Amino acid sequence: MKNKSLNKALVVLISILTITTLSACKSSKTDDPSLNYISHDQDECIKILFTCPQYQEQFINDQGCGCEEQEDKIDNPEARRIDNLVKSYLANKIFKPKNEGGVILAEFVAIGVTKEDKEMKYQTWAEIREYYYNAKDERTFDLLHRGPVILDITETGKNYIIHGNKLLDFNNKEGLAKELTKNALSWLNNEEVFKKTTTAIEKSIQDKSDSTLINGRIRVKVYDAPESKE
Repeated sequence: MKNKSLNKALVVLISILTITTLSACKSSKTDDPSLNYISHDQDECIKILFTCPQYQEQFINDQGCGCEEQEDKIDNPEARRIDNLVKSYLANKIFKPKNEGGVILAEFVAIGVTKEDKEMKYQTWAEIREYYYNAKDERTFDLLHRGPVILDITETGKNYIIHGNKLLDFNNKEGLAKELTKNALSWLNNEEVFKKTTTAIEKSIQDKSDSTLINGRIRVKVYDAPESKE
C-alpha cells in the first residue's frame, strides 16, 4: 500500500512540475517585453501583413507574430509606408504561383477609402500578374487580376495591419456601385484618367518584371543605338 501511495504521489508531483515548466516556457516568450504580438494565431499570421513601428521589425515564432525591437536600431521609414505594405500584400498574400519558378508581381493605385474608428476599407485598382518561362522558354505572364481590390486594414496608431481582401469584377457594374465609394466610381468612369493611369500601371509592372529574377535569369533589354545624324 505504501509503494502504491508513493508511486501515485510521484506521478502527481511529476505532472505538476511538467505543467509548471511548460507554463513558464510559454510565459517567458509571450511576456518578453521586446516582443509586441499582433496575433497568437498561426493561421492568421500566415494570412495577414503588417508594418512595425520605428526601430522594430517583424517576427514570427511558435507563439504567434508581431514586432520586436531591433538590436542595431536602424530606421527604415519605407517599411512603414502603407503603399509599400499594400503592394507587398497584393503580390504575396492573395495568389500563389502556379508555374515552376513563377513570380507574382503587382502594381496599384488607391482610388477610395472608408474609415470607421480604426477599421479601413482601402479601395484600389490593382493589376496582379504571374511571370514565368513557358515550355518554349519564352518569358511570359498570366494575368491573375485586373480590377478593383478592397483591402481590410486596421490602423492601430502603431501599425497598419492588412487582414483581408475582396476582389471585384470590373464588369459587374452593380457590384461596383454597391462596394465602392463615390470617389472610386468617379475615377473608374473618368475615361481619360482611367486609361492614363492603368496604362502607366501596366508599363510599371512590365518594367519591374524585366529586372526580376525568374528561374535565376534577368531579362536584359537591348536597345538599338541612335542613328547618326551626319
